Amino acid sequence: MACALCLKELPLCASHIIPEFMYKSIYAPGNHRLSWIHSKDDLFDYRHKTLQKGLREALLCRGCEDQISQYETYVVGVFGRQRVNRQVTFDQQAGGLVIQNLNYQKFKLFELSLLWRSSVSSLIDFEQIKLGKRHEDRLRQMVLTGQPGEPHEYGCGIFRLVYANQADADGLICSPYRTRSEGIWQYLFVITGLLWMFNVSSHSPPRDWVASFVQRDGVQVVWNMPLLDVVGPKLIGKKFT
Repeated sequence: MACALCLKELPLCASHIIPEFMYKSIYAPGNHRLSWIHSKDDLFDYRHKTLQKGLREALLCRGCEDQISQYETYVVGVFGRQRVNRQVTFDQQAGGLVIQNLNYQKFKLFELSLLWRSSVSSLIDFEQIKLGKRHEDRLRQMVLTGQPGEPHEYGCGIFRLVYANQADADGLICSPYRTRSEGIWQYLFVITGLLWMFNVSSHSPPRDWVASFVQRDGVQVVWNMPLLDVVGPKLIGKKFT
């Protein structure tokens, strides 16, 4: 089979659609397992499956897997429990967080790779993330050539989800889904307490939206957002207790 990224006929890896590091806080203690429950049309399907390494499929060749891994490694250094990237700074402000000194290229390409992988995946869990051939081809070229584009191109707003008492809503993952606002399709991923909201359109989104995307100067604003405004009944994975 051909690699979905470079299109070459090469042996394929068992590629993660959502990177492995993003699952870590919701694995069951002691046995490195995750309970994944699929939902459709806002309803639970309680026939869940237990996974050890998240959802994977034969998607990328070794070279393309390694190329995307470098972006994942960078983001781990920013958001991981052990923040090894000391250049990046975090400024807590009322209502959110300002991250500065990000590597725009690596951070944006990580975001683009997540959106693209979800769209080309054949797994039912990502059935709502279908961008269409034109956008998939454009994203594939951007990821393959290492071109992150401008902030407004497939821009992604990041939000910290909080409970009513303002505690972090970490330890959960939601089925990716789409919505529409201002004539723009938005694709939402809730992963361990962060909402990644991708905006996909042939025209530029409103300026105030673009301000919430990662900027070329390395600034990313992460606003707080009440959990129930986003998740509703779409919760499909949770931390074991």
